[in-house]
Amino acid sequence: MNLNRLLVYVSLLIYSARSATYGPSSTATAPTNPTQVNSAIAGRRVTITAKNSLSVNTGSGGDLFIAELYTNNASCDANLYTYSCKPSCSPYTSPNTPSKSCLSSSHVTVPTGPNWVIATVADNGDGTYTADYAPELTGTYDLNIGLAVPGGLRGKYYDNMWFLNSPTINRVDSSISFNWGLSAITTFGVDYVSVRWEGKLKPAYSQTYTIYVTADDGVRLWLDRRLIIDNWSTCCNESWANVALSAGYLHDIKIDYREIQGIASIDLSWSAPSVAKEIIPSSALYSVDQISGSPIKGIVITEADPPNSVQTTASGPGLTASIVAGPVVSGNKFTVLAKDLFGNLLTAQSGSAVWTVTGSGPGVVVGAIGYGYGPYYNGSWSTTVSGAYTLSVKLGGNHITGSPFLLSCGPAITSAGNSVAFGSGLTSGTVGLSSSFWVQARDQYGNNVTWGTDPVKVTLSGTNAPTAGITYISNGLYQVFYTPIISGSLTIIVKIGTTLILTSSGSFTSTIAVGSVHAPSCTANPSGTGVAGVQSSFAITARDEFGNQLTTGGGGIITFSLSLTGPASLTHDSITHAGSGVYTTLFTPTLVGTYQMVAMLGTVPISGSPFTVVVSPGAPVASTSTASGSSLSTAISGIQQSFNVSARDSQSNLIAVDAAVVTAVVSCGGVSGSSSWLGGGLYKIIYTPSTKGSSCSLTVQIGGSNINGSPFTLKVTAGAAESSTSTVSGSGLSTSIAGVGVSLSVVLKDLSSNLLVTGGNQLTVSIAQPDNSLLPYSLVDYGTGSYTISYTPKQTGSHSATIKLAHVGGLDATYYNDQVMVLVNTANVLDPIIHHDWGYSPAITGLPADMFSIRWSGKIMSSTSEIYRFTIPLYANTGARLYISTSTQPGSAKLVIDAWSSAIGAGDVFGDIAMVANQLVNIGIEFHGDLGQAQIGLYWSSGSLSKQLVPSTALYYIRHIASSPYTGTNLLSILFPIIPFVEEKGLEVVDV
Repeated sequence: MNLNRLLVYVSLLIYSARSATYGPSSTATAPTNPTQVNSAIAGRRVTITAKNSLSVNTGSGGDLFIAELYTNNASCDANLYTYSCKPSCSPYTSPNTPSKSCLSSSHVTVPTGPNWVIATVADNGDGTYTADYAPELTGTYDLNIGLAVPGGLRGKYYDNMWFLNSPTINRVDSSISFNWGLSAITTFGVDYVSVRWEGKLKPAYSQTYTIYVTADDGVRLWLDRRLIIDNWSTCCNESWANVALSAGYLHDIKIDYREIQGIASIDLSWSAPSVAKEIIPSSALYSVDQISGSPIKGIVITEADPPNSVQTTASGPGLTASIVAGPVVSGNKFTVLAKDLFGNLLTAQSGSAVWTVTGSGPGVVVGAIGYGYGPYYNGSWSTTVSGAYTLSVKLGGNHITGSPFLLSCGPAITSAGNSVAFGSGLTSGTVGLSSSFWVQARDQYGNNVTWGTDPVKVTLSGTNAPTAGITYISNGLYQVFYTPIISGSLTIIVKIGTTLILTSSGSFTSTIAVGSVHAPSCTANPSGTGVAGVQSSFAITARDEFGNQLTTGGGGIITFSLSLTGPASLTHDSITHAGSGVYTTLFTPTLVGTYQMVAMLGTVPISGSPFTVVVSPGAPVASTSTASGSSLSTAISGIQQSFNVSARDSQSNLIAVDAAVVTAVVSCGGVSGSSSWLGGGLYKIIYTPSTKGSSCSLTVQIGGSNINGSPFTLKVTAGAAESSTSTVSGSGLSTSIAGVGVSLSVVLKDLSSNLLVTGGNQLTVSIAQPDNSLLPYSLVDYGTGSYTISYTPKQTGSHSATIKLAHVGGLDATYYNDQVMVLVNTANVLDPIIHHDWGYSPAITGLPADMFSIRWSGKIMSSTSEIYRFTIPLYANTGARLYISTSTQPGSAKLVIDAWSSAIGAGDVFGDIAMVANQLVNIGIEFHGDLGQAQIGLYWSSGSLSKQLVPSTALYYIRHIASSPYTGTNLLSILFPIIPFVEEKGLEVVDV
């Protein structure tokens, strides 16, 4: 390059520097400070002078300066990590006109956020610019003034991910579209770096734009100070947001980007109805350079004065709740919050504000308002007349917000001395009819109170004066009612609390007239119960319509009727007036049960009719009581007898409780019976006759008197033959002559020594000679309980006659302390049946639980002639034997069951034998127990009989008659065994 060219180039650079506006060299005048929100715009204006880099005025105009006011700027700028600083949507370019920045992205007011105000900058055409700002919110602002230069956004590059310290690169990037890949982003930084681009965005159209950003790694994008895209922690996805932009308007834009590791890239694009999607071009991007001295800090905006009525509000109990009539108290007061036309609170008392408080309603309103502190004014209103009011609170003659207020005044506390009473019940009434009057509670100003909690007290005095009832109606009005029952006069005293009311000084006299009878109100109080045969009474009380008892009456005035229905038809005595309106009658119930009593006055039933009366039996009466049962006419001596007595009252009803003393006496033998209560009027009588007789008398009494049919004729017959009371007689009992026949007479008697009158008894006889041989004999049954035994002795010497009687009812048992039936423990124990399961316990008290034995002996008789199977159940280690004779002849005993060995296991053992019907044969059972459990039972079965225990009616035990055996001398002796049982080896004869 030659020298001339160089000079020309330098000259051009110098000329360009002198002619181009340079933001950092430009200046602005100082603002007026402080100013009010509604002050003249000239007081809120600064003048910007454009200068070149040499600080020389450019003087040509055409530059694009931007002026913005921002509160709490330092707070938001320091908040670099959360980006939660959200400017409030209250920036205004002129009063009440929002800036286009406020309209771009759905701003809302954030009370705690900073205020952002866009100033209006006008080009004066001479290198100066006028910046007017009009904040509507009070506060301290910083004024930022900068020169907007087209061609890109200013980017600041940091060698960390948190925008800390100074950027290592500070430049203007014409567009935001970088694909660094793995290359350096800052001078040396590849990873863990961050970039912040700031400036303005100028669209060509007023349309809704879609802003797109794609970044690797994290990115955030703010438009007009609002975060619209946040992919700070999400990599690589394209994100977008729709925003409303205004053509030719510079919208604030900021982009934060960070690269952590790996591939690095970022693209910023847009699209709109009139713009195809593209990287946002440099022509739409502006960087902003602050002028000299920017920001201008500490611009104070104060509230306007006087306050504005539209913005001013009021609150407090005096405007929300009903006040109380009378002087001002806390409930009458309210607070006014003074605000300017933009809603800013005043901080001091207004010097020009004119306040008024007036009201309209049923009474005179006294209103007042005065200054409190800060923005607060204290107001109040009062009146003495309750009702609805309209309260007007005005500022400079204009209603504040909410005014006029629709309010109310309530009454003061109740004043008895100003309260009144009225109504007919104060002067007159009728017996049985409710009389009433009203009490109106009022306050000291004569207002009706609105509550019903006052202690209204009404006292009635006079003969049988009723008690007054008080019912709250509404608005302090009480209804007082009373029902007189006596004609005459009542004195009525009305108080509230302890103070008499205003009317008549609280004292009144009421004249009372009498009422008339009213059937549905007449009452009766029957006991509900009665006793058969006992006279009962029934009383009706005549009452008027309201239940008041009439004090006069008589047949000619009131006529009642009474009907009784139930188990029996009943009549009653005439109904008579007993005085004081009470009518009575008498009736006597007969049969027990439930009766209905219908009481009427004319054709109308009285209250509670029909009445229920439950009649119970009366006291027991012998003459109506009866007895039933066969034992009233026949009985057997020695056998317990029983019959029933039905104890009844005088009306023949069975008594319900054990209230009778029942006795029974049999004349034969003088036997008395015992009675027991069975319930339902029945008694069971038990007696055991002792003396037979065909015409005995049985006397049955209740309470010492004979019952119906007593005394009864009773035939008592002899009982079963009893060996101990029977007799044997004859000369052969002491001496006899060999070869000469001997006759013995046997007379059988029952347990009470009554002679039997029938035969058929089972006798066993044996006549033993001196050599123990047996003599034959004959036995004659006379069918009258008398028997003759005849035999002829053959040998001289001592002989014995054994005469026994077989008793039905079981077998005799002998218990042994060993297993071989030697050591006797207990003998002659009568067992009705053989059915025992002792387990591990002793069979009887005192017997060992193990290693014992038992022998049962007696006779058995079957009812049929057939083969019987006998079964005995056993436990292991026990054994049993069963002997039965096959006929009445000696030596006919058969071992039917042989299970004596202890080696046999638990279970049933059995054997079969032919039995002859009605033939009494010998039976013997032997049993031994070892170690362990023990049981035994005796069962039988046959072709006609299922398996069952052998009953006691088939088992007989044998007893000697009288003094048997008898021993005589010089006689031939004959031995006749009863029925011997012989063991298989034939070594032993068992006499059963």
